[in-house]
Amino acid sequence: MAEILIRVVEHRHSTPATAHLHIGAYEVVVIRDNGWPWSRKELNNPDWRVIRIPNTTMDALTNWTDSQLMEDGALVFKRVNRIDHQISQVQSIIDSWRTGVVNDISTGDRNKLINAVVDKRGT
Repeated sequence: MAEILIRVVEHRHSTPATAHLHIGAYEVVVIRDNGWPWSRKELNNPDWRVIRIPNTTMDALTNWTDSQLMEDGALVFKRVNRIDHQISQVQSIIDSWRTGVVNDISTGDRNKLINAVVDKRGT
């Protein structure tokens, strides 16, 4: 299994000019192996949720944290992929997640999340 730390709200200090530099709402901050010792700050941050993804390895989710750089190394997007929360079934899954705990999800919800990961560049 893998666990993810995901941002569930937009970055407070983000502006249209700097949004690409921040991890935005419904973008994965980090992926870790099952049983990762999450800190209290990570677990209790109201902007984040920790989710245990069943039957999935870290390697299977690596594209969830892909960034896009220009040839000179300048950051284009901090994250190119996000979970499309506008899908009603996906939003209800996200709404059920709580702070302070590692949230377990069912295999069915896992499949819905994986299918809802989209490239935010629109390509």
